[in-house]
Amino acid sequence: LQGFAVALKMGATKKDFDNTVAIHPTAAEEFVTMR
Repeated sequence: LQGFAVALKMGATKKDFDNTVAIHPTAAEEFVTMR
């Protein structure tokens, strides 16, 4: 989850996360399925 915080502070968007392969499936699945 800290990785998400760093990426968001650097200006990453939800689309960037959608286009990235997840590091940890469970945490990433929750994040990627948000609409």
